[in-house]
Amino acid sequence: LSQFVYGSKVSKAKWLCLPIVIGGVILASVNELDFAVSALVSACIANLFAAFKGNENKKLMSTEGLSDRLGSVGNQFALTPILGFLMSIPVIMIKEGNKFGEFIELFKSTPAIRNNLIASGLWFYGYNELATMTLKKTSVVTASVA
Repeated sequence: LSQFVYGSKVSKAKWLCLPIVIGGVILASVNELDFAVSALVSACIANLFAAFKGNENKKLMSTEGLSDRLGSVGNQFALTPILGFLMSIPVIMIKEGNKFGEFIELFKSTPAIRNNLIASGLWFYGYNELATMTLKKTSVVTASVA
């Protein structure tokens, strides 16, 4: 994606590592008897969006004057989940809006749901903030493989 959409040059060493990584995934999947194609497609779509996110964050980091206005990479990252959340509200309301009251009741009455939701949100936020900070030091391709 970096090479073809964003015009970033990918080194020959990274291109040569690609068959090894793909081969490892194939070998890990060979003995899988319950292979779900829908899971593979979902993972590919998630990776595609993660690659877009990484490339856009890297492009944003190199925008002149923006780092002066935002202050730091952490502040830049903070905007990403806030904007993502705000843009997903209409979709959530259309798809699951009628179940919102039921969700609130489950959230209040079931500690496992409440704790797991909070913990997964914090871990996801921490992972993505670290990934954004890593982009400042590495290339997008390196960050996506690591």
